[in-house]
Amino acid sequence: MSSSKPHNPKTQKTEEEPNGNGELMNIEREIEKVKPNIFKGIPQTQKRQILSLIVQSKSHRGPIPSPEDMEEYGRVIPDGANRIMAMAEKQQEHRIELEKFAVKEELSQSSRGQIFALIMGLSCLLVGGFLVYTQHDTAGSILFGTSLTTLVIAFIVGKVRQRNDLKDKQQ
Repeated sequence: MSSSKPHNPKTQKTEEEPNGNGELMNIEREIEKVKPNIFKGIPQTQKRQILSLIVQSKSHRGPIPSPEDMEEYGRVIPDGANRIMAMAEKQQEHRIELEKFAVKEELSQSSRGQIFALIMGLSCLLVGGFLVYTQHDTAGSILFGTSLTTLVIAFIVGKVRQRNDLKDKQQ
């Protein structure tokens, strides 16, 4: 949730209000450090109005409203602040449950895939070995060699993907 709205004087503390020209001049200097000619050609009165608006604006970013907004919701909606918190907590629990389910399913699917790959690989190796044993050297060698090569390539590709996924998660 992100909001940017004009300052509400009722909820603003006095020490946060601009203390005259000194604070406005400090803000002007800070802005001009980043963008030197931003106020070029703007009359002093307009510049003060712009700077006052900058000082008086308020921004909040997060999954729930700011404390001031929560207080306001509490006044406008019966038990509004508690309802918003309960909704946020419920959404968080739901998200955690979905993530747990997704991780379990991913692990289960990965395990099944590994078991099926092992069965297929061993079957091909056994059949290839049997063909060589029964004097079908060419067919047996081809089946045995391609099966072994495929298993080695699959293992290497899996390790590379695993490393890349780990790097992505660390970033």
